[in-house]
Amino acid sequence: MRHRSSLFLLLALTSFLIFDHEIRADDGAEIYKSAVVDVFDSLSYELFIPPEYREGKRSKYPLVIVVHGCKQQGSDIAALTRFNDLASKQNFFVLYPNQSVIRNWDYCWNWFYPGNQKRNRGEARMIMLALRQAMNDWRIDRNRIFIAGLSSGAGMAAILGVCYPDIFGAVSINSGPMYSAAENLFEANQILETGSNKSPNVAGAEAANCFLDALAHPESWDPFPPNKEKLRRAMPTIIFHGKADQRLYPIHANQVSEQFVQTNDVWDDGQDNDSINFSQSRVVNIPSSPKKHAYIKRTLQRGKIMLLESYLVEEMGHKWSGAASSFREGDEQGPDATILSWKFFKQASTKGERP
Repeated sequence: MRHRSSLFLLLALTSFLIFDHEIRADDGAEIYKSAVVDVFDSLSYELFIPPEYREGKRSKYPLVIVVHGCKQQGSDIAALTRFNDLASKQNFFVLYPNQSVIRNWDYCWNWFYPGNQKRNRGEARMIMLALRQAMNDWRIDRNRIFIAGLSSGAGMAAILGVCYPDIFGAVSINSGPMYSAAENLFEANQILETGSNKSPNVAGAEAANCFLDALAHPESWDPFPPNKEKLRRAMPTIIFHGKADQRLYPIHANQVSEQFVQTNDVWDDGQDNDSINFSQSRVVNIPSSPKKHAYIKRTLQRGKIMLLESYLVEEMGHKWSGAASSFREGDEQGPDATILSWKFFKQASTKGERP
């Protein structure tokens, strides 16, 4: 038995070393490929390093985690979203975790398993281990870390956003479900068209408890031990969803919005008392223009913080809004989710004003 354990550890470490290398781009930027290993698990990832980094102009840089969808890897969503191009201009890191075929045959993130819907557990833990490693190796600003995801990756982004509000300044959900929308694969497939059977208010309260439970029962092996002093009691959320989405029907956009509003309501004063309420949001209809879809924009602001910004895009399917239509997952006639997400992220930080 001891020999078997030693062999597994050797294989895991060997796997880690294989991925540890850099690729330089023409503009001076770099893509760093690596992996993290845990007990009986590992996760590879790519890290985009902005060209300014080597010049040492700043002490620390923001970072955005971008989580791919099904039948993708990190390099695919990097090309789709053009986050690297934006990061070169705006000088921030981008981390792309890669799902393993061992965990999911279609490379989907398993957002629907309860074991992945908790802090320091499952796939959520593996992504946070990758972030921890990146922060150990590079000058990352801990107060300006954000996360975005597409489809199943948006499901993981929702989990990480509510379970680690002390780490992430804001979250971008693109064509994805709310936190704990399903609890097994059968249920996940059932709710694609109908929306979750769970009330967004119930899901929102459960989401708030993900972090509050971690505070009450901290674990020494958590790569980011929960810090009560870092609790901002808000998770600003930007959402993009196609009104013609035939994979994950648009009802999910409203459920995500309502769930995050409910989560923030619990966090802002520790009570479910509607101090932050979905009915307080403002809705604007933006008409179509040449080569651009019409969309419905919903916003909810508290003080100087934009807590919610949602785009329900007419005629758009299960896509990344604003990405080139030459990609299967792109619709260039939608508002640019990459640029709008970064603009939204810049108004938030884990050191910022509370609502």
